[in-house]
Amino acid sequence: KALARLRNRAQCWQAAGRREPALTAYRDCERAALADGDWVGALDSTLSQGAVLAEMRQWPAAAEATARCIAMCWLHHHAHGLGYALWNQARVFARLRRPEAAARLMAFAEHFWTSRFGPLRAADRRYPLRVHALVAAQVGAARCETLWAEGRTQTLGQAVAQGGHHR
Repeated sequence: KALARLRNRAQCWQAAGRREPALTAYRDCERAALADGDWVGALDSTLSQGAVLAEMRQWPAAAEATARCIAMCWLHHHAHGLGYALWNQARVFARLRRPEAAARLMAFAEHFWTSRFGPLRAADRRYPLRVHALVAAQVGAARCETLWAEGRTQTLGQAVAQGGHHR
């Protein structure tokens, strides 16, 4: 319960723009959750670390944290967490100027989410559009569409391998 309260506090700090204390708390939560064998707490903490690091524009660190989350979700067959992590990793890859991986991963994640969890909310539909625009700016519109189509046909294993490889 204490870890859940600390994660909740970190989420409040993050929402208030207090990213450094949020990041520290998420890291503490990950370590404690792993020590306790609480893989759900650990994946939640790593997913949150990736998100706050992305807000801080620390793209390599965000990719690393999100890759850890993807690996945990894959290992434990946690589809919901995997959906979030693959989704988040796409934008990080676009910011790291990895447009091919970003486009394929975003297209896959969007399809994965809607096929398993239902339609996207209006606010969530903007995220893939932003990733699409970042990719198109890097590789051109035609190449972006090709990559997007390739991403929709990937297997889950291919997407996980792509999302976990961040270097």
